[in-house]
Amino acid sequence: MSHASGMIIVNADDFGYSKVINRAIMTCLDRGLISSTTIMANMPGFEEACELAISSRYTDCVGIHLNLTEGRPLLPDLQHNSSLCDASGQFRRFRPRMLSKSDRGMIAAEVEAQILRCRRAGLQLTHADSHQHVHNEPLVLMAIQPVLTRLGIRNLRISRNMDPLPVLSPKRLAKEALNRWISILGFRRTNFFGTVANFQAFRAANRLSDCSFEIMTHPFISDDGALTDHVDDLPLADRLELAFKGLKLSSYAVSSE
Repeated sequence: MSHASGMIIVNADDFGYSKVINRAIMTCLDRGLISSTTIMANMPGFEEACELAISSRYTDCVGIHLNLTEGRPLLPDLQHNSSLCDASGQFRRFRPRMLSKSDRGMIAAEVEAQILRCRRAGLQLTHADSHQHVHNEPLVLMAIQPVLTRLGIRNLRISRNMDPLPVLSPKRLAKEALNRWISILGFRRTNFFGTVANFQAFRAANRLSDCSFEIMTHPFISDDGALTDHVDDLPLADRLELAFKGLKLSSYAVSSE
């Protein structure tokens, strides 16, 4: 099921990753540059991020940034799984395309632990996405779908689909198939997902009507105090103001009402 036409969600990934990133995301929320964020339950800045969201009354725009590729799992047993973690008990930084039944079970349990940690901290969670888009891997999606459904998380990020790929390219066809599958599984989703640059290109081409969008950002505060995107290493504040000038931003909480 797709969200309402014209809905634009600007999401900051990596809330809870560190104090610097937390401060950058809160600055963006306070200034209205973004409308949503997703939190990492297993990273050092998690508790501070929860406190900031609750004290600033932003809990209705916080989802979960499921993490299976960085840091230490919440579940001790998973730390000893050599397929998913290294010898030090840290998640391996890779996209696990081959997973045993046992691996899938442990992934499901870890995802549930991450969601429940957020809820114990006072965050109900409006939506889900994942660090490094690991939920786009079919076996991972198969493992986590029952958990998300059972725990009432209805909104799920789709695979990035705003890049200008040839119509019949294998990459584009695979993304379209995955996004259809997300809908078939019963999740609510946007029509499009991409970057600020992707959105600017769509807007310039007058392709915004009758569509819903989620745009990802990765706010960071540089050494000179400027807001930047720590993934593409570009200035962020002016780009966001220009890209969404005159447009109303929404959130998954509003879309689910």
